[in-house]
Amino acid sequence: MNISDIITPSRIEVNVPIHSKDELLEYMPGILKRNGDIDDIHEVRRIIFERENLMSTGIGHGIALPHGKTNAVKQTSAALLTLAEPLDYESLDNEPVQIVVILVGKEDQVSTHLKLLSKISRIVSSESFRNEAVHAKKPEDIHALLLRSEMN
Repeated sequence: MNISDIITPSRIEVNVPIHSKDELLEYMPGILKRNGDIDDIHEVRRIIFERENLMSTGIGHGIALPHGKTNAVKQTSAALLTLAEPLDYESLDNEPVQIVVILVGKEDQVSTHLKLLSKISRIVSSESFRNEAVHAKKPEDIHALLLRSEMN
């Protein structure tokens, strides 16, 4: 499964004005809900906050990757957003976050979930990806960037 297949332009938002980590974690599942990916948004939010309470999903270099597994999704789903302003996220490197990717998988698809987490981490670890993504003006630009990144 390719990242660009699940993070479609309708699941990408750019320059979103969010002012706190909690606001961000509440907001992200809404993108998936609007795309028909979620049966129970409250359960998805609960598992995202539960995972975040274990350890920050701020993986460094301005990236956050909140994730979890629940049967409240119809299939493995993901969304990406860039923030209008960098946000304190209690990241592992103590740097603010500006790119956020949420990944929610089905409970019985652990292998798929882990493979996608790995692919996403590899893509967003690229400095050129991060630079282009934070300056993107529209979702289609980021989707094209994901497509190019998967080819490398």
